[in-house]
Amino acid sequence: MNKLIQHLFYWFFLFIFTSTSFAAEVPEGAKLAKNQQITFNNQAEPGSLDPTLIEDTYGARVAIDCFEGLITINDNGEPSEGVAKKWEMSKDGLTYTFYLRDDAKWSDGSPVTADNFVYSWQRAVDPQTASPYSFYLEVANIKNAKEIIDGKLKSTDLGVKAKDAHTLEVSLVKPTPYFVGMLGQTVMFPLPKQVIEKWGDKWTDPKNIVSNGAYKLTNHVINEKIVTEKNKFYWDNKNTIITKVTYLVINDRVADVNRYKSNGEDMTGWQLPGGDFFKSLQKEYGDQLKITPFLTSEYAIFNVKKPPFNDVDVRQAISLVIDKEALSKFVMGGATKPLYNFAVEGTANFKSIKSPYQSMNPEQRKEKALELLKKAGYSQDKPLKFSLLYPTSDERQKQMSAIAAMIQQALPMVQVTITNQEFKTYLNTLDTGNWEMARQGWVADFNDPMAFYGNLKTGGSQNSGGYSNKDFDQLIEKSFMEEDLTKRIVFFQKMQEILDKDYPAVTWFQTSATTIVKPYVKGFPMNDALNYIYSKNLYLIEY
Repeated sequence: MNKLIQHLFYWFFLFIFTSTSFAAEVPEGAKLAKNQQITFNNQAEPGSLDPTLIEDTYGARVAIDCFEGLITINDNGEPSEGVAKKWEMSKDGLTYTFYLRDDAKWSDGSPVTADNFVYSWQRAVDPQTASPYSFYLEVANIKNAKEIIDGKLKSTDLGVKAKDAHTLEVSLVKPTPYFVGMLGQTVMFPLPKQVIEKWGDKWTDPKNIVSNGAYKLTNHVINEKIVTEKNKFYWDNKNTIITKVTYLVINDRVADVNRYKSNGEDMTGWQLPGGDFFKSLQKEYGDQLKITPFLTSEYAIFNVKKPPFNDVDVRQAISLVIDKEALSKFVMGGATKPLYNFAVEGTANFKSIKSPYQSMNPEQRKEKALELLKKAGYSQDKPLKFSLLYPTSDERQKQMSAIAAMIQQALPMVQVTITNQEFKTYLNTLDTGNWEMARQGWVADFNDPMAFYGNLKTGGSQNSGGYSNKDFDQLIEKSFMEEDLTKRIVFFQKMQEILDKDYPAVTWFQTSATTIVKPYVKGFPMNDALNYIYSKNLYLIEY
């Protein structure tokens, strides 16, 4: 048995014997509050609430309450039971069989079946759907996903089938050690075919939606709030304690904290203001301020398809003069640290490498950048002008202003304009390609380096900058096929070496999740680096 298959069987048996999942676990003697309604800040208006079309954490946060996939993620970041009560893997690691619970139901009382998963996954890879997460099923190595996405096969050729109403079989093209862990992501959720066909793109309206999670959408006021209430048909409804969830849309982090102070919410968003403000919050709130691991990064991408960043010398020059240490320590503060690789610290099966940036002091980086811009033909008489795009928030404005100042102070021939847009508009602008340099934030959907590096594959739906390198793509493919996990780590290191030469993006920092939580809110997960916060696992005590 080769090393990868041994690894797969280890995790398979770990999942089978540790996967039991229930909703809120209330300690004996705890006195529950009479009011079990909770309010927290979701930070921004979701781009979509359709699980197939969601591409941001704001939509995902609502969707994991309203829908449930084959698995959920437990407080330790490990796969646990969802709609599937158990699963089996073939000896060659290429076939997974999931056995669905008989009592899983939609919010209209109808049963959740294997066909709901087949429909959902086929819809996700269908080019006509234009799912921003179609790549995810390719990364999962589901049979024929790539060929369907490329338009070479029909969506019905996808390697997923319903053997009966409660048995789902999935075929992979190669053993994939992280496969089961990917199944908690929104694009893998089951969908109600009849509802979608009846209502079209209006199916997620509160009056139309049918979902299978612990909660059902009951109200949605754009740019203000989303409200969900308990789904009485959810299979574990009796153990779900929170009865109503209100997700606020407050993108200003200071305003978020002020809302918390005035008791207008029970939890803040997961990204608190940094710097001295963060230090004051730590002093004021103590244990209420939760700092938890989070596989998330912030960086800038370059539009390599158009001037000025179709020139690698220009990309490198701008990258070199952004002081990551100063940005993390003095501008952001809080729970951030400089990021030198595209995958963040804490990613499973990954070892970072030292970047060229780290081997140079600030003055050396400045001199190299000036040399590169001179080579590219820029001077104070012929300045380099570009715009830095970012989604609107006061915290990000501070960050973008600092980055623009760093660039212009080091490089007198550069003029940077910072441009902000509301989140939905920002996403649309990225899709149009009408931008030059843009801030990006990424939250890993599963704990593997592929969750980060896979975004830069040629033609990927998350590769907004249009980066393409055949050697990089070949390493992506090799990482799928490699049976030796140690060698697989080396492949990702080689990918990083390519990025350190091509500069399609410049990483800034990684951050932990930071949230202030009222003392009466219990069940908050402290060890899940994927930051899955299921409202069904929370409860309120008398306080």
